[in-house]
Amino acid sequence: MKVALIAPKGLHAFSSYGDMQFIVPENVVEDYYAGSIMYKMLDNGTYERSLPLDAESFVALARKLQVDEIVLPDVILAAHAPVRTSREFIDGHKQGTTKYAAVPQARSPLEWIKAYNTMSAWDEVDVLCIPIWLQKRFGRRAAIIHKLVRDGHWSRDKQHHLIGLDGYGELMHYYPWVAIRSVDTSLPFSRALAGQVVTFEDSKISRASMNIDHVSPTIEAIIMTNIRTLLEVAHKYA
Repeated sequence: MKVALIAPKGLHAFSSYGDMQFIVPENVVEDYYAGSIMYKMLDNGTYERSLPLDAESFVALARKLQVDEIVLPDVILAAHAPVRTSREFIDGHKQGTTKYAAVPQARSPLEWIKAYNTMSAWDEVDVLCIPIWLQKRFGRRAAIIHKLVRDGHWSRDKQHHLIGLDGYGELMHYYPWVAIRSVDTSLPFSRALAGQVVTFEDSKISRASMNIDHVSPTIEAIIMTNIRTLLEVAHKYA
């Protein structure tokens, strides 16, 4: 599994230690990301703003950064609005060579499965994203994925991406039963800023501020330890 590191704005260079880059609109260092040759996935900003970036600004930013993939607009923990919002974006904007990643949303795991089945049928969508609230609220993200596989509803013609990660133990639930392309996370930074290393268990620490400019050499060393640990687990087990 590939890892995309969500680094605070002043620590953006650490993102290059991942396998790909997950760019948060509120956290953009335009010159750096525009010049990056890594695979770039642009988030829609919903997590930080509660609502996605407006469509025109979002498209303009994607073009400026020359991203490879964009996360379609969604609304967290909403039943029908995310499907409608994503569909309207697809219908209103030409895809070109940029891939579309859709994020099924809902209020419960079973409702989420219905949204997943709807979006997995869209030809324009290349990647399906599984949100972290399925793990945070219900502790069931891996179980839901296994249910989709067992019931024959796991989309074999789409790639899959985990939105967020709180502990590397979750990644071990997927191997060898299901292939997930990638995961994005700020975990190495959040844990390091609390003076902690990443662990098997899910972290209870809130995500690191994206406005941090610099950290001490000690914290930098912990960040690198955390990145190496996460990459080792993701590459070996998932």
